[in-house]
Amino acid sequence: MAQSSGGKSQRSTRKAQRRKSCGNQSSQSRTTSLSQRLTAAAPDALVWSLLFARWLLPTEGGAQGETLWLTSLTLFAAALICWIRSRAGWLSDPTTSQSSIGTESVPVAASRRSLTKLDFAALLLCVSHVLAAVLTLMHGGNRRTAINLGWEWLSLAVLYLLLRHSCRGSLRPVLVRAVTAIWIALAGYGIWQHVIWYPATLQSYEQARTKYEETLGTASSPNASASAQQALRQATADLTARGVPLSGPSRELFERRLRDSQEPLGFFALANSFAGCLSVAVVLLTVLLVRCLLSFGSLPRTDSLPQTSDPARAGPQVTSSRHWSIRVLSILLPLLLTTACLILTKSRTAWCGTLAGLALAAGLSFFGNRSTTSLRRGILIAGGLLIAIGGLVTAATLTGGLDPNVIREAPKSLKYRLEYWSGSLAVIAEHPLLGVGPGQFRDAYLKHKLPESSEEIADAHQAILDVWSNAGLPGLLGLLGVVVFAGFNILKGSRSVEPGWPGLERGTSKAPVSDNSLQPGLPSQAQSSPGHPAGPDLTGLLGIVLAFGIVLTASFVLEARINSHTLTVGIAAVACWWLAIPVFTPFQRDASHFTLPLGGSRGTSGEETAWLSNQQQPLASQTLHIALSCGLVALLVHLQGAGGIAMPAVVGFLLLLALLTDSGNSQASATSDRSAEERPPRWSPETVWSTAAVVTAILSIACSLTAFVPDQSRRSLLAAGDYEAAQGRVAPQAERLYHKAAQADVLSPEPWLRLSEVAFRQWSTTGSEPDFDRGLEAARQAIDRSPHTASFKYHLGHWLFERAEQEDNPDLARQSVEWLDQAVAGYPTEPRWIAELAFAQHAAGDIQQAFETVARALDLDALNHQAGHVDRYLEEEVVGRLKTIAKQQPGSHSAE
Repeated sequence: MAQSSGGKSQRSTRKAQRRKSCGNQSSQSRTTSLSQRLTAAAPDALVWSLLFARWLLPTEGGAQGETLWLTSLTLFAAALICWIRSRAGWLSDPTTSQSSIGTESVPVAASRRSLTKLDFAALLLCVSHVLAAVLTLMHGGNRRTAINLGWEWLSLAVLYLLLRHSCRGSLRPVLVRAVTAIWIALAGYGIWQHVIWYPATLQSYEQARTKYEETLGTASSPNASASAQQALRQATADLTARGVPLSGPSRELFERRLRDSQEPLGFFALANSFAGCLSVAVVLLTVLLVRCLLSFGSLPRTDSLPQTSDPARAGPQVTSSRHWSIRVLSILLPLLLTTACLILTKSRTAWCGTLAGLALAAGLSFFGNRSTTSLRRGILIAGGLLIAIGGLVTAATLTGGLDPNVIREAPKSLKYRLEYWSGSLAVIAEHPLLGVGPGQFRDAYLKHKLPESSEEIADAHQAILDVWSNAGLPGLLGLLGVVVFAGFNILKGSRSVEPGWPGLERGTSKAPVSDNSLQPGLPSQAQSSPGHPAGPDLTGLLGIVLAFGIVLTASFVLEARINSHTLTVGIAAVACWWLAIPVFTPFQRDASHFTLPLGGSRGTSGEETAWLSNQQQPLASQTLHIALSCGLVALLVHLQGAGGIAMPAVVGFLLLLALLTDSGNSQASATSDRSAEERPPRWSPETVWSTAAVVTAILSIACSLTAFVPDQSRRSLLAAGDYEAAQGRVAPQAERLYHKAAQADVLSPEPWLRLSEVAFRQWSTTGSEPDFDRGLEAARQAIDRSPHTASFKYHLGHWLFERAEQEDNPDLARQSVEWLDQAVAGYPTEPRWIAELAFAQHAAGDIQQAFETVARALDLDALNHQAGHVDRYLEEEVVGRLKTIAKQQPGSHSAE
């Protein structure tokens, strides 16, 4: 008995050791599997993150070089990704296929997939802007702005090519889920801005303004102390750093906008740009919600499924309605959030785009549908959505977030748009073939701006005119090609028959049986262990984390600070990603969770598994296609009345949506892959990717040397010089920093403009001839670097006239007339410049010409008063001087 007991004890010990060994092996296997998934997901996630990061930055600052660091990083990351994909083992090793890792790798056939017509159009749109930038460098213009935007467009072309290989197959819904999660988080951030940030900013400004007015009164006294002067300089620097005009109509307009305009901006600089992208998320969520609501009548009754005594098999029958309710809430709550934010932006063009997208969704969903039940249900859903939107609008109006004047002043806004378009057409008529070049529109537009127009716009506020004026006919053809070929893809995808959805759309009570894949025609997902995300889902989550990590790291390195707002929105985006599980991506869960394994679970019959695989997939391919197509239409309609087509974040989003309308056709992709396998390749995939890696690496180095490094050096040196000047330090210290900035960036006119301002201010204090000469030379250097910028010429003419008045020197007055005349020729509707030209002509002895110029200035001032353009009113002193000169004209009614 003792021996028997000892033998049992030994056997128990050996079994325990074997179980422990198996457990360790299983743990190592799970660790290795996650490591493999991270490695496989990294390239696609990095590509996505480069696009996502654009939405977390003020994309309007591309011309000023504020996003050049991301452009350089995009080209460097492209080189890294191409190098990774050039590894032969990564391309040919079957262990890295989707079936084993769970992420869509790039097979050999996919790497040889030929470019489509849509691809050629998108590349033509980008490359035409690059060529226009090169022509600007050759023939004159603001060379720094041209080269900055040229690199931006080139990086977009490279990113588009990478996206072609990163948004196909099972990764497509994951990418859409990541985009939606980010924009839901951004919508929440926008509402926070409206509710909390704007009131706090207004209060802070009022405190700074009060301090400035108090210190101004103290420092203006004859016996003001040095401390009072220092306090005034600090208060002035505080307001200047906020971009606040210190006096005049400009300050009044600034305060009016700050008090009356509280539109959410996100991380953008303009509410209109933010709203245009936000409309895509609203349309996408609305389509998903409507499709989910339409499927309610197709939920099977409990008694319609096979009955069983096994609780594991009975679970799905009891909880199918609960799963549907969870999916509805998972879509409805984010939809209300994004819609509320969109309403608060007060962007009428984005509202029109949203309505256009939803109208298209209704047409694509119900075209050819003869089911009375489905149509009735659709009408009820549409009515419910309209009631919900009406409630949001009413709440926003009652709380002051939405002014009824936004609707009443729509005709006035349209009038302004017509004025912008008229001037833009004149620019195109002057440069019809090649355009003016990226970043050069403002200088060209001011020459043709209508007299009754107020805003000095930087783009045409209309996509077609914007692209045509900047990149000429090639850019226009590229944009039209994107629209046309994306339209073909929309129509082709909407006509395709999709297994698993026609019955649900037509309101039948029986869902058809199909395979167990997430999307018809696509490979099924690999099953993953509980607690670990599947491969494609890991790609999306990693893309979101990388995007926010890139922006946070850049802010820490370049600005020596961590943007807490970006960090908070990043956490919210990750939370939205997980909360969207019931909507987008079914995970491997047991029957008590939201979804079941896609291949069915133990204890389910074949018929039940077929129904579950169709009913519990929350995003069918045709629904996804309609949602993306309508989102693209919403953004395009918005861009027909708003600017933004030249902004990297906006055009990148546009190209992504256009690309996704094409990648939904899995059958075409499969056919292309088969034909590619049958064709003998001209170059091996390794050669193609290796060559691309070398090219993009060279481009990354060139971008850093010609754009990012000099631009960043100039910006930091100018900021240091501005700080020295604002603190009232010795002028040579600021001048020294400005000289270093000019040496660091030989293409930018900004350092030379600062140098001229410092020298002229010194001359106004000391009257020194060398100071004035330095100012003249610096001003000429700025004009040489941007010969079409009228403000630089006005700056030079203004100081020449200042000296001519002080010394009563007609020769200097004539020199000032030459420069002021050139400035007015470049901006013939600026009343202040015209008034000063009249004064200079009168001082130079050209009396008759002065009379004519005075009449122009007074007419423009009267027109601005009639139109209510407060920021363009002439000061009373200036008007008085103009009228004094007019009285001297022979035959004048007021002449004595």
